[in-house]
Amino acid sequence: MVRDWPARSPDLSLIENAWARCEDYLWKHESWGNSAEFCAALERAWRASVTPEYCRNLFRSWEAWRAECAESGGDRVRA
Repeated sequence: MVRDWPARSPDLSLIENAWARCEDYLWKHESWGNSAEFCAALERAWRASVTPEYCRNLFRSWEAWRAECAESGGDRVRA
């Protein structure tokens, strides 16, 4: 089945939403001084921010995002 898919739809990428949440957590709650510390901080940030509950909520809300994005002509619908 082929669905209408907005041409400009950054909001529909679940992984982009997850990475944005992780990055926000990383800058607010972590620090590092070298690449090894950064890798450890990134892993902690991912585990703390991209939880199973967060992922379930992303999946549950995706269809509503798709409809909202299609109605807006593919423009960004989330800040």
